[in-house]
Amino acid sequence: QRQWEQKEITTGRTINIDERVFQSSANKSFTSSDKNELSYSHNEIINQNENLLRIKNTIDNIKLNTNYFFDAKKNFYFNSMVSTVNQQGDNINFSRYQALENLTLKLPDNITFSSNYNFNLIRQQLNSVNQQSIQSSFEHKLYKSLFSRLFFDYSRINHSAYKENNTKI
Repeated sequence: QRQWEQKEITTGRTINIDERVFQSSANKSFTSSDKNELSYSHNEIINQNENLLRIKNTIDNIKLNTNYFFDAKKNFYFNSMVSTVNQQGDNINFSRYQALENLTLKLPDNITFSSNYNFNLIRQQLNSVNQQSIQSSFEHKLYKSLFSRLFFDYSRINHSAYKENNTKI
């Protein structure tokens, strides 16, 4: 538990903050090629100003990180991060689900293939956003200072107010 008082420099207003935090994490490897971490946090935050206006928010966050190597030289690997955040309170209700996936393959002849997938789903009282993107690239390193890259990027955004699709090569 943490408690502190902050004073605004320009107005002199005082805000009292009372925060209770619980955090936990666990690490587990199922083979010599993987590493997994699961973490959880629960925060309760109460802000009260000098007019006795009290705002309480509760935030829960769960996250799973996974790293997996397909070979002993670690030339082929996969990284994943999946998380969810849920905030409920007097001034805002918010939730986010997020997934970030990455695959990297270091191929012969100094060629590297890399691909990423990102997913975000955010919901608030008045709007929501569903965003997905894919990036992939082939990179060839001819010299230390000279390389070429073929890059592809696609993103899609579905917002409460608009939709957007982008493709770049």
